[in-house]
Amino acid sequence: MRDAWQFLLQMLKPMRYRIILGALLVALTVFGNVGLLATSGVLLTRAALKPELLLLMPLITGVRFFGTGRAAVRYAERLYNHSLAFRILTGLREALYKRLEPLVPDLIQGYSEGQLYNRLIGDVEVLKYFYLRVVSLPVGTILVILGTSIFTSLYVLPAGILLACDLLVSFCLIPLLSVRSQIKIDHKRRQSRDELSNTFTDIFHGLFEWQTSDFGDHLEDRVNQLSHADLQAQRQGVWVERLAIHGLAFLAHGTALGVLVLTAPAVRAGDLSIWVLPMLTLVAMASFETLNQLPQALRECWMSLEAAKELADIRPSRPLPPAGDQLPASLDIQVEGVGFSYHQLEGEALKDIHLEIPHGRHVAFVGTSGSGKTSLARLLLRLWRPDRGEVRLGGLPLDQVEESFLRDTIGYLEQTPAFFNTSIRDNLRLAKPEAEDPELMEVLKAVQLDQVVAAWPEGLDTSILENGTRLSGGERQRLALARVILQNPDIVILDEPLHNLDGLTSQMLDAFLDQWAADKTVILITHELKTLPFVDFIYLFQHGKICASGPHSTLLAESEYYQNLWRLEQERI
Repeated sequence: MRDAWQFLLQMLKPMRYRIILGALLVALTVFGNVGLLATSGVLLTRAALKPELLLLMPLITGVRFFGTGRAAVRYAERLYNHSLAFRILTGLREALYKRLEPLVPDLIQGYSEGQLYNRLIGDVEVLKYFYLRVVSLPVGTILVILGTSIFTSLYVLPAGILLACDLLVSFCLIPLLSVRSQIKIDHKRRQSRDELSNTFTDIFHGLFEWQTSDFGDHLEDRVNQLSHADLQAQRQGVWVERLAIHGLAFLAHGTALGVLVLTAPAVRAGDLSIWVLPMLTLVAMASFETLNQLPQALRECWMSLEAAKELADIRPSRPLPPAGDQLPASLDIQVEGVGFSYHQLEGEALKDIHLEIPHGRHVAFVGTSGSGKTSLARLLLRLWRPDRGEVRLGGLPLDQVEESFLRDTIGYLEQTPAFFNTSIRDNLRLAKPEAEDPELMEVLKAVQLDQVVAAWPEGLDTSILENGTRLSGGERQRLALARVILQNPDIVILDEPLHNLDGLTSQMLDAFLDQWAADKTVILITHELKTLPFVDFIYLFQHGKICASGPHSTLLAESEYYQNLWRLEQERI
């Protein structure tokens, strides 16, 4: 829990002085109600004795003052504290984004996709109430307990002690008793929501298989079962919360009665004026105004700790080095003794990789699926870090290279590129935000998409829907290639660039790439061995190692493994 507390305190730290003011406003709101009821009690008691009206005017003015003041302070408190809560929430989301960004595209160890989604949505949703319910409310309530207990003690010490004791019981004991049951219920709900998120994720990703098989009925039954269990747990939580609130109300009325009984003897003996009796009784009643919210506040505290613990655990599987701020002397790539495993688990994806790619050379990474080609490409992009060894650019370790320079210099075309649910224009401008429409149409023409876009009524403003579902597989691949061309990097990594394309389009784009990338470093990751005679050098991967390297003709003559791959390619053609 230490990490959770540190996470929460770090979230509040930038606003610490404003938080104190927010708690004071909560206390002033309650004090306004206490003053209103106390003055009203005195006024009614004095009025019952039928004095001159002028003698009642100060009390009438006091009632008006406290009534108007309470409304004004309540409005100011809500405005201020909710504004502060939104500022804290903004800081939380920014901090969470900065924590997540270095992890992409690596997965977070120990989390399924559904669990991660539930953490990012559900945990942030919980923490947005942390300040309002767990910080400002209890701190303000403590100030109210001190103020009203001291005020009552000045008139009747036993009544002040009784009020202080009952307020402390209401502040601590009743919320603690109720929250123990709430924690068990919330824990069950948390588990069921995680399972529900995982089930929905499975349904989403396997929607086609679900619709074309009988297994869908099983998933539907599972969703209904989990939803029913969550609803039942929610109902149990509501009943526990209601019992706590009614218990606090009972204690509040009992405390007011106790204060009345303890004050009455002093009034009867003439030691205190008769108006003190209703004043202290109503003060006791008003002191409990915020206490009925404390069971929920304590529950929110536990939920916030759990949420903070989950978010604090979202961290890289290995320490990240500080951001680089240097520029390399050249664009030559060196990989020296690199080893890499996903999440540092057993079984390396890459083992003792050594290679050098001078700037301007066209090379290919070849091998079967799972041989380590794409893993090395992502190490070159610094999306992942090697477990051992080093990747250098121009002799400079990649971690020391300035981030913006690295992203401008290296372009990457994934085998399955991602697109956003927005326009063609916006998806292209990811590569070059300042690009104008003529330049966009030029790159679309280069990949033979210009006529497709021109045929749409909205042209470049056409939304391609989520993950580019408006486009065919080949069109998505060409749009991703257009994005790389628009970026115009000096180093280009192409992972199956001709994937999903027909033969004629592949030939035309192959010729264009050969011309466009003539003076660039090109790293081609491919299973299409027919393009390999046109690259300068080939690295042959097998089981995470480079088993052979050289030009196409050399490998064809000397590597049995490469000969088998080439023969299979020729037979497929």
